[in-house]
Amino acid sequence: MEYAYQRLDIWKKAVDLSIKVIQCIAEINVNAENQRLAEEIEMSAVNIATNIAKGKACLSEEDFIYYLFLSKRSLYETMTLLEILKAKHLITDECHAELELKGKRITGMLIAFIRTVKNGGNPHQSKSLQIAQGN
Repeated sequence: MEYAYQRLDIWKKAVDLSIKVIQCIAEINVNAENQRLAEEIEMSAVNIATNIAKGKACLSEEDFIYYLFLSKRSLYETMTLLEILKAKHLITDECHAELELKGKRITGMLIAFIRTVKNGGNPHQSKSLQIAQGN
């Protein structure tokens, strides 16, 4: 059985981002000084996908949109923490560039997805969502 959120490309991309964040963090030497920062970015990255999944379980569009905004907030938190990790030279430029690109794509998808749900449309058939997905 497949859960409804598993059919969402945006959820798949959010899961991919969180896995990549965790991989990048695993590559660095996380000492006591940076342990909390590493934990925070891992949690914020994971929360992007989990909030999309939670929202998909909601009965009302208003509640779904609320969780999509939580997902967007978690994405912005993740991207901010990435900048801090980069400034502290804790992640490679390659990791940062890849995560930055993934973050920008997901941001566009979230904005289009929120707009579609707000307008009462089917997010699976939305032209703006297809464009954000690169289809």
